[in-house]
Amino acid sequence: MQTRSRWLTFVLAISILSACDQAQTPQQVSEPAPAVETQQPTMRAVEPATGEALSKPAYLRERLPNDVYGYARIPSIWGMMGVPTGGVLDKAVGSAAYADAVRSIREGLSATVLPEFPPDARPMLSLLLLHATSPIEIAVLAPTDQQNPAPGVMITMAVDFSDAAALNKFLDEATSQAPGVSVLNPVQADQPGELLAGGMRLSVRLDQAESRLFLSGSVGPAPSATASIAQALQPNPTHPMYSVEQSIDASGQGLFVWVNTTQLIGLASAMGPRDQVAMMDMFGVNDIKSLAVGLGASGGIHRLKAVVEMPKRGFRTFLPLVGDAPTFSAAGDPTGIAVLGLPSTADWAAFEAELTKFSTPQDMQKYQDFKREFKEKLGFGIDDLLAALGQDMSIVFDDAGRYVAVRLKDGQKFHAIIDSAVQRFGFKHETREIGGNIYHHLTMPPFEQLLPDDAAAAKSEGEILARRFLDAPSHTYWIEEDGYLIMSSLPQVLMDRNYIAERTPVDQWLEQTQHMQADGALLLGTLRNDDVPGLMYQFNLEMLSYLGDVVQRPIDMFALPTAREAGVPDEGSFGVKLTSNESQLALEFTFESNPAELLLAGNGAGSVAAMGIVAAIALPAYNEYIKAASVNQGMVSGEQAKLLVETFYADNARFPSADEVVELNPGSLNSDRYRISIVPDDGRVVIEYDDFALYEGRSVIFVPQMEGDMIGWRCESDLADTYKPVMCDPLP
Repeated sequence: MQTRSRWLTFVLAISILSACDQAQTPQQVSEPAPAVETQQPTMRAVEPATGEALSKPAYLRERLPNDVYGYARIPSIWGMMGVPTGGVLDKAVGSAAYADAVRSIREGLSATVLPEFPPDARPMLSLLLLHATSPIEIAVLAPTDQQNPAPGVMITMAVDFSDAAALNKFLDEATSQAPGVSVLNPVQADQPGELLAGGMRLSVRLDQAESRLFLSGSVGPAPSATASIAQALQPNPTHPMYSVEQSIDASGQGLFVWVNTTQLIGLASAMGPRDQVAMMDMFGVNDIKSLAVGLGASGGIHRLKAVVEMPKRGFRTFLPLVGDAPTFSAAGDPTGIAVLGLPSTADWAAFEAELTKFSTPQDMQKYQDFKREFKEKLGFGIDDLLAALGQDMSIVFDDAGRYVAVRLKDGQKFHAIIDSAVQRFGFKHETREIGGNIYHHLTMPPFEQLLPDDAAAAKSEGEILARRFLDAPSHTYWIEEDGYLIMSSLPQVLMDRNYIAERTPVDQWLEQTQHMQADGALLLGTLRNDDVPGLMYQFNLEMLSYLGDVVQRPIDMFALPTAREAGVPDEGSFGVKLTSNESQLALEFTFESNPAELLLAGNGAGSVAAMGIVAAIALPAYNEYIKAASVNQGMVSGEQAKLLVETFYADNARFPSADEVVELNPGSLNSDRYRISIVPDDGRVVIEYDDFALYEGRSVIFVPQMEGDMIGWRCESDLADTYKPVMCDPLP
């Protein structure tokens, strides 16, 4: 029991250390004290590590065949602990003292810890923790044998086996402890060997020139075809995986998985049922080129990122295609920015085009009537608002305070909207000139005053008193600067902004300081953090000391560099971004060294306020897109169910019974957001949405209406007006 507890503690400690390889020492804050002249010690030089790296670069990623089905890279734990990856701690992690400490822990692991593991676990742990000297790479290869269409698998890693004899000795020891695995043929210097593992024959080859082990095979009689591919690998610098890999992990040492969906979807389309293939095409699945996810370092910062490469089709039609990026300047030094991508007129037109796919001309006419009435009542339409504003709205925290910057695309249309609000709804708009700058002030009456008199009238003295405090007007102030509306709830913020002469271009700050690109940002939030990377580095050093003691190889902590010696900066950054551009949909988190920084950020009220703004404004707005998309996807599936009913009625001149509904299987159209059912004997199609804040109700019902021998449909729904399809009447 003590041994097991010891191992659990060791595994936990080394896992934490692997995730904390790049941080810094915090600067202690204290009360000011009288200055005292002291003799400053000379700072030690940091000697860089020499010799063989703790983990060699990835190899297979540069040699992938174009028709590969997928690729995965599992990082070496020693590479995660002690290999520079282009981050702020490269000087510290790349020092000779740091590399010596990690090597000492690795040696101690072999001598003291590994022998305590169960015998059947030692071979695999020995291979992964001691013999492997690079990330483990896995490729799923397209079949090359028409008689055996199963895909092949190739696995490779750099190893420390000196020759074939050393490898054979390891394989003999490993297979003696592993049931179901046996050596069929030993490895020769010029010939691969063979293993039998779980019924699969694997070719085993040692490339002594590269010090690299290859395992390859497929489900079939022999692994020779896959083995020949492994031997014929050549550099392939134009492989389509590289561009997305570079955006996730340019170091080649991190975790990375890539799937060539073009190949897989092609197989599914050729072999799958026709109705399912049509549904895949409707949702845009057939246009997905690849999927990727990874945790690594790119552009000077660590990233956890997932990417879907596909054009704007199918489900992506419900998300804006963001072409604008912030180009305004902040006042002084920004501490945080949140960006929300807004839909363009083209996005709105694409959304309307999707409606026509499952709406009748009569239903679309109702929608057009609704748009016309909306414009008649408000004086402007949705298209006018989208045409007036650009696609980027930013919430900024800088030396002036907190404010919002919205791209002004058409100033004339924007002011026409303001004039309409003033004329129709009693808004008040004034301008002031102060210090040569024009400040706008818009006073908006409480919402209750916009209602008809009978609806807005107070019913009791208590309501009158409450409304005096709650129904105060709201105020918005703005200036127009370089094609942007700079908006705040107070004019003082805008005035202070004009008093600050120093300007920081936001796009440059995002790229150079925060290591983020704002292009295509549907949602972006990023903050500066004080001291947290230093705290993580301090914890990293403490874990090195602890692990050294566990494996009985005490670390000389005095030899390791300090944060100042290694030039670690005082501040770090972290952020989140959801990208929607012409070619991909991506979600990523960025941080200096460890995701725990998101929980330990030290910017106090500024951090809380920034994240609160993102949560209160940006995230709910994005959730509205998701909810609307889910409703529309359910309507598409409902159309499929209606077709099942119509086909059955055409063949049988009646609606299906309960048993026949089971055979029609409308449940195959279900998703995790909604369920489709057909009511026996009367043919109603019911779409029941899961309760994800659709408020008033959860259902859309298509009721069949006989029109001679044909079936027409009436739509009824108890969804809130925000989500209810325009062609649907309220449920009776």
